[in-house]
Amino acid sequence: MIDFIEYVVSELRSKRLSKTDAIALVRQFSHRPVGPAGAVIHPLLHRNASDLGGQRYESTFTGDEFFLADHQVAAQKVLPGVAYLEMVRAAIDQAWPERPGSTILELRNTVWPHPIVVDGKKDVSLALAATDGGGIDYEIYSEDEEGETIHCQGRAVWSGQPAPAMLDLEQLEREMAQGEVEPGSLYAASAAMGVSYGAAFQGITSLRKGSGQALARLRLPRVVESTSGEYVLHPSLLDAALQASLGLFDDWAELANEPRLPFALDSLRIVGPCVPEMVAWVRYSPGSRASDKLVKVDVDLCDERGNVRVQMRGFSWRTLKKESGTAIAAPAQEAEPPVTGSLAEKTQEYLRKQLAGVLRLPAHELDPRAALENYGIDSIVAMKLTTQLEKTFGSLSKTLFY
Repeated sequence: MIDFIEYVVSELRSKRLSKTDAIALVRQFSHRPVGPAGAVIHPLLHRNASDLGGQRYESTFTGDEFFLADHQVAAQKVLPGVAYLEMVRAAIDQAWPERPGSTILELRNTVWPHPIVVDGKKDVSLALAATDGGGIDYEIYSEDEEGETIHCQGRAVWSGQPAPAMLDLEQLEREMAQGEVEPGSLYAASAAMGVSYGAAFQGITSLRKGSGQALARLRLPRVVESTSGEYVLHPSLLDAALQASLGLFDDWAELANEPRLPFALDSLRIVGPCVPEMVAWVRYSPGSRASDKLVKVDVDLCDERGNVRVQMRGFSWRTLKKESGTAIAAPAQEAEPPVTGSLAEKTQEYLRKQLAGVLRLPAHELDPRAALENYGIDSIVAMKLTTQLEKTFGSLSKTLFY
C-alpha cells in the first residue's frame, strides 16, 4: 500500500497540495492512535480476505463508529453513501499500489441499491475484479440467512485527463445573490426529513444560494479532527458537501418526512485528499431541473484557494416514504394483476420483473422506457441479469446487455 506520507509528498510535488496543508495533514496523521498488531487496514476497510477466488476485503461494524452513530436515517444507524466511496478507494489503494503515472482515480456508474443498516455487529464485504479494459469492478455486499445483499457497485478506472482548473471562489461568491442559509436551520430541516446528523456530520459553517447553485464553506467537526489523516475522502466532509444540495431547494417543508438516500453517481474524480477546511460548489447537472423525477447534481470540493480535490458528477438520491416505526429496507413487492395485452407487452413485463428481482426493487418502480443507466446497471448487474435469464432461456451471450 502507498504510505500516507509518500502520498502527501507526491501530491506536494504535483502542486495539488500546498506546503501548509501538507504539514497539517502530516501532523494530524502522526498523532493518530496507533493500533496493536493485527490492526485494521483502514477505519472502513478492516481485513484482506483475498484468496484464489478473487480480491476481497471484509469489515465489521458495531454502530459505535462516528460515521454510524452520528448518521441516522429514520432513527437507524445507516452507513453514509460517501463512506462506500472511501472504502472502494482504500481497497484499490491496497490492491493496486502503483498508480499509473499522471492519472487520477475515477469511480464511475456507482449505484447504492440497498443501504447498510447497523444494529449490532454487521459484517460487510468488498470485492474487486479487473476488467478487460483495464478498469476495476467493485461491489460491496453483505450476507445473512436470506442470502446476499448488494449495497454498492460500480467501476473504477485510472483517468489520464488533466486535473481540473482552479475555481474562482470570489466570482462564485458574487453569484450567490439569493441569500444565506443558517447551518442550524439546515440540520433542523434534515431532522424533519428523517435524517439526523450528529456532531461529526455537521460540517457546514456557511451556505449561500444562487440561481440553480449553492456554495458552502465546510470545516471538519472538532469531534473528528483527529481522524483527518486517516481518510482521503473524509466522510464528514463529503457528506457535508452533499448536504449543501439542500440549498438548491426553496421549500424544505415539502421534503418533510421523506428521508433521502444516495441512489447513483455518474462519476467521482479523486484529484487529492480532503483537508480540514474546504469549499463545496453544488449545482444542478446539465439538463437536470428541480422538477425532474430524478434530480442530479454536480459537486466540486476544493480547498480554500480553489484547488479542486474531489469532483462528483450526476449524483442523485432516492426518497424513502417514512412512516413511524418503519425500518429501512427495499419496499415490499406488491401483488400485481396478471399481465394482459400483446406478446411485446408481456415480454416487457417479464423482463421488468426479472430486473426488479436482480436489483431487489419493486417492479412497479421500474420504468421500462428508461435507459438502463438510470438504474445503475453496470457490468456486474448486467451479468447477474443475464444469469437470471439463462435459467429460463438457456445459454445466452454474455454481452447481451452491452
